[in-house]
Amino acid sequence: MSNRIGEAVWRRHVKSWKRSGETAPEYGVRHGIDGRQLYWWSWWLRKKDASEDRPAEPEEAQAIGFLPVKITQPSVAAVEERPRGAELVLACKVVLRIVEGSDPDWAAQLVARVVAESGPC
Repeated sequence: MSNRIGEAVWRRHVKSWKRSGETAPEYGVRHGIDGRQLYWWSWWLRKKDASEDRPAEPEEAQAIGFLPVKITQPSVAAVEERPRGAELVLACKVVLRIVEGSDPDWAAQLVARVVAESGPC
């Protein structure tokens, strides 16, 4: 096992051990490693991180968990409602917007009247 790979494996073990709340010997027995090696790697990694000006992981990072989330409906002001419907753009650049729920007969009469009154575009 190369030094690089060994360091990565031990870094994970040290991090996992600190999260576990177990003593080094307890953790070692559970994972098939020597507790004394775990102590040594913990010391060596702290020393190495300090010499490289690499910040060690803060203790708070070990206690990160999920926070409760409450999903609520957005306020009425935050919702931009757009009516559904159709938009007709005539050749003479007249735009008719007919919203959903409009009386179809009325909409047909409106379109016919606009076309009749706008003349040739």
